[in-house]
Amino acid sequence: MKKRVTPIVIHGDMLTRYKKYSKEFEITSSNVTKELQKVVNSFLKKPSNVIKWADIIKIYYVTDTDNCFKIERENLINKRKCLNKLFKLKKIGKSKGSREQPFEVIFFGNNLEHVLYGIENRLSDKEKTKLSTEFAIDVSNGKKDFKSSFSQGEIKTWNIYEESYKEIQNYKGRATNITALIEEIENGFKFL
Repeated sequence: MKKRVTPIVIHGDMLTRYKKYSKEFEITSSNVTKELQKVVNSFLKKPSNVIKWADIIKIYYVTDTDNCFKIERENLINKRKCLNKLFKLKKIGKSKGSREQPFEVIFFGNNLEHVLYGIENRLSDKEKTKLSTEFAIDVSNGKKDFKSSFSQGEIKTWNIYEESYKEIQNYKGRATNITALIEEIENGFKFL
C-alpha cells in the first residue's frame, strides 16, 4: 500500500478552549495526551474512514503557537504548558497499552498568516480562511511552490524537531518547523 498523508482537521484551538460555563480549560497539560488519543480514535471510528490504526506511520499535531512563549495571558500560559508536554512526547498510542506511533508537533510561530505573509494583526476567522484558501489555490495552480513559501530568507526554519522545540520558545519573528515535515514527505518517510 502506498503511504499517504491524511489530515485530521480540528477547527479552533483545542489548547485554549474553556469548558462550557467555566473558567477551566477543556485540555490541560495533564490530559492533553489523552485528548489527542480521543481525536485520533474519533477519526478512526468514522464509518466512511478506510484508514486503520495499522496504516498510520506517524501522527503530527499542527498548530499555531500564538506567541504563547512570550505572552503572559491565562489561555496562552495553558497552551504553552500543553505544547511543552507535546514537545516531549515521542510516541502516542490509540489507547493506553496499544501499539504506539511516532508523534511530532508542527508549528507556526505566532500563526500561519504571520509566517506566510508577515501579518501580525489579529484576523477574523473569515479573513484567515480567505488567505489560506488563496494560498492553497495558488499552490494547486502552480503560482506558488508550497515548500519554498516556507523557506523564504526572513522565515526561520528547522529540519530537526527537537531543535525547533527548544528554539521557538525564545525566537521572535516568523518561524516554522513545517520544513521538517516536508522533508520527511519528500524522503518517503524512509527514516521512520
